[in-house]
Amino acid sequence: MHVFGLTGGIACGKTFVASILKEHGVHVIDTDTIAKACTDPGHPVLDRIRRTFGAKYISADGTLDRRELGGLIFDDETARGKLNSIIHPFVYKEVWRQLFQCYSGRQDFPTPIESDNPLHRPTRSPIVAIDIPLLYETGAEKSPLLREWPVVVVGAQRTQQISRLMARNNLTEAEAESRVSSQMDIEDKIAQADIVIDNSGTPAETCAQVLDLVRHFEASMYAARDDHREARRAMPLKERMMPRELLNDIGGRTMSGLCRLGYTRAKVLAACGAGCVLAVGAVLVGGKVKRRRR
Repeated sequence: MHVFGLTGGIACGKTFVASILKEHGVHVIDTDTIAKACTDPGHPVLDRIRRTFGAKYISADGTLDRRELGGLIFDDETARGKLNSIIHPFVYKEVWRQLFQCYSGRQDFPTPIESDNPLHRPTRSPIVAIDIPLLYETGAEKSPLLREWPVVVVGAQRTQQISRLMARNNLTEAEAESRVSSQMDIEDKIAQADIVIDNSGTPAETCAQVLDLVRHFEASMYAARDDHREARRAMPLKERMMPRELLNDIGGRTMSGLCRLGYTRAKVLAACGAGCVLAVGAVLVGGKVKRRRR
């Protein structure tokens, strides 16, 4: 499985790129959707927001008044930090849960849809994109979640960002300029990116770049897997085995970490057992073990 972070500037076309990735069978974890779900009525996160900021930011029907709260945090950095400290831990936990489901085979990857686009190439790839709009602003690239994985930035020219915002949100030029300026400059994000998708051209040009990206990840993922298998097969059987102390340490860390995410010991052991069967079939025997769906 290959994981990468996906981000970009406001009105740069990140959502468009995410939709193309889904068309090609990539599983996209949308942190914006997760964050919105945790503010649904009755959710513990919404209750913490009420206690922190006051009941005036909760609508009569029990939902979060996003416009009212947005007006507060847009200009108040302290309030924005408080809100992030409430929402981000839940989002972080949910992303890890979905990643574990993908890794253990319990998450179905999207079936590629049919398309008349000549650039469209249907695949079904074990590739996961974590869509984080404010990835660099929140320091997510340094977290254990992404520090070992590449970050893809979707970019466009600043003038395009402003014109797209004006058309999409019916804003004046001054309002659009203010929103663009409220985020990290897109050039700064591009400078830190591992891979850049330039969305300043036509949709077809952007689609071609995304297709190249998927092919690149597939090629590197399967090449690394094959190299690892060949290296393992060349080793004596004793050297393939891990010391009992190391296995116990890894097992203990994995169990405690996943139990903190809400998984029961039985579910963790079942997933680890399935992974061991696949590893034995692929590495020691060299064959393929078909995963049984329940």
